[in-house]
Amino acid sequence: GGVLIYMEEKIENNEIENQDKNKKKKSPLKLIGEIFAWALIGLFVCYFVVNGIDRHTGYNVPFFGLRTSVVVSPSMQVANPENDYLDDSMKRIKKYDVITTFNYSSFDDIKLYDVLTYYSSNGLICHRVVAKYVDDNGQQFVVTRGDANNVNDAPVNYSMVRGKVILVTPAFGHFLLFVQSPYFILAFFGSAFFIFLGLYIIKSDKNKKLKNNEETTPESEGVSSQDPEIDNSDKENAENSSNENQI
Repeated sequence: GGVLIYMEEKIENNEIENQDKNKKKKSPLKLIGEIFAWALIGLFVCYFVVNGIDRHTGYNVPFFGLRTSVVVSPSMQVANPENDYLDDSMKRIKKYDVITTFNYSSFDDIKLYDVLTYYSSNGLICHRVVAKYVDDNGQQFVVTRGDANNVNDAPVNYSMVRGKVILVTPAFGHFLLFVQSPYFILAFFGSAFFIFLGLYIIKSDKNKKLKNNEETTPESEGVSSQDPEIDNSDKENAENSSNENQI
């Protein structure tokens, strides 16, 4: 009986170990999925860190020359009839669109009717170039205007230009503004905390079960080691009884 109990527990422990090994083995698709998920999380974290540093330094720290911004003004959304230089080939930029800009290498790279961003006391402005010039002191300036406006902006020194718009992502600003809000940050870290807490509890419970199984194994071995002694004593009693009967 003791040997049988020991063997059953041994088989059960082996099954648990095999299950743990199988769980540790990850399929290629699952591994790729985890790598992609962590890469995506890393990309988002990197974006928010760089974007935050860039914003708090007057937009002087782009990500390898690139910068993304959310348009929060309708000044480029429609074409004002007074701006006769506009045509249908010039894309309108709507409120809550996300623009991606790339740094100009030099003042000469700025072309008439480029859409660019520049830094001012009101923040980052996205308007179209309508003129450029160099003053008597050698200072380089661009003149911009919103497509929906009927007046030019004040001349902008080239040092304040932050890049040319190279990509417009429609309406994506709704999402970016949401993920940058305190509500999302609180929800994100709160969810992450409870997820890791749940995983920790599950892992602790599993380790506790494994430890309990390991502690029961020596007891089973002890029972099995006593069985032969019990059998031997029974055998001796039988022999003595046989001898007495012979006498």
